[in-house]
Amino acid sequence: MKDALRFSDFVHFFERCGVTAIFHALSREVVFVNEVDLADIRNRLSHASFADINDEKMDCLIQKKLVVSGDADEKENLEVLQKSILQHPCIDTLYLLLTNSCNFACTYCFFEGSYSGPKEKIMNMTKEMAITAVRQFAGFFKKACEYSDFYPYEPSIVFYGGEPFINVDIFFATVEEVAVLKESGILPKNLVMNINTNGSLITREIAVFCAKHNIEVDVSLDGYQSVHDACRVWRGGNNKGTFADVMRGVTILKEVGAKTCISCTVSEKNVEELPAIFNWFLDGAGVNNIGFNPLLNSHQYKITDPNYPSKVAQAMIECFKIARERGIYEARMMRKVKAFVDGTIYDRDCCGCGKQVVILPNGKIGVCHAYSGTGEFFVSPDSDFDPFEHLFWKEWSRRSPLNMPKCYGCEALTICGGGCPHNAEMNKGSIWEIDESFCVHAKETLNWLIWDLYEQTK
Repeated sequence: MKDALRFSDFVHFFERCGVTAIFHALSREVVFVNEVDLADIRNRLSHASFADINDEKMDCLIQKKLVVSGDADEKENLEVLQKSILQHPCIDTLYLLLTNSCNFACTYCFFEGSYSGPKEKIMNMTKEMAITAVRQFAGFFKKACEYSDFYPYEPSIVFYGGEPFINVDIFFATVEEVAVLKESGILPKNLVMNINTNGSLITREIAVFCAKHNIEVDVSLDGYQSVHDACRVWRGGNNKGTFADVMRGVTILKEVGAKTCISCTVSEKNVEELPAIFNWFLDGAGVNNIGFNPLLNSHQYKITDPNYPSKVAQAMIECFKIARERGIYEARMMRKVKAFVDGTIYDRDCCGCGKQVVILPNGKIGVCHAYSGTGEFFVSPDSDFDPFEHLFWKEWSRRSPLNMPKCYGCEALTICGGGCPHNAEMNKGSIWEIDESFCVHAKETLNWLIWDLYEQTK
């Protein structure tokens, strides 16, 4: 039939208690209908054309592109979105791995797990290497601003390890160099700095320094003592827990007014207690800047619970409910919520996808710190090195669900971000495969968002 109508190829249906949500994966438009209305819509689509439509219900579906003409070529809609996202490198983040050494032996550590066996050598970054890397990054960021149509609004430097405070003198020297470069205009004034630490080596001197330079200190803490000590133990300490020493560091940071964030790994040990842990972070630890990090498989650690991805998704949803009630921002969930509510495209979940450079203690430069041990996707740069022209960064910059045909039929296509390329490569052999554990999280989060919207608007 000429001008016959059908549901869009990007429409997905969510059903609950006699109500169906008709959802468009590209536009995030959603319409809720009851069983009678849905049956009527399906019946009319079987024989109606645009010329037959003269009621508000069908007009709404057509306007929101949930219903399209039978011969509509919807590839163009996808191509428009593909053109709107980053398709080439746009470097705005520098990871400086100050050392590959750590005083903890956390059971699930993906950095330690990036080594297929014991480390051959403990390495600490030198001052010269760190400052060279920062100056090199300044050039990369300047080029990103000139070369990219995706302007990098907030550049960042992340100090990482190992445990970066093992090499604290180089941390101090590098931060002071960054301050000089910001003052001279070589680095932008709005550049932010973070340091990821296990918290055990924090002294008052370190905390005051971080506060002075407005550095966010992201402390790894998995919850109250029983769950934290289940995985985060001292190296060579006969599985002795680290909780007391980590909390001492958190207390010092808070006392001097340093920006403090808890980085909580959602492990198989704490996932079922996560809402209680979240409340404890707020009321017990007294920190309201919290981020959750699902586990990653590595050469030395494999997730054993097949239900782990779903447990993580449900636990993080429950934590988001608490956060919303208490006015707390949790970044991982909020990225998806923002995409859903604002109708924006969340095209990548990882800065490794074209937006960062990682510097190892030996000076090698790569796309992702999860490959620090194997050295895959790392190169030994010369003075002419340019990530904008290198095949690694070019390929990773295109790694988005919107460029992955296996994802085109997914309901969470535009709010997912694609998860972790390393996890996909570790489990399935290529960064272009689907990170299935993250896929579960994205789909279950979307399902909750849709029905939460229904409850808020019915």
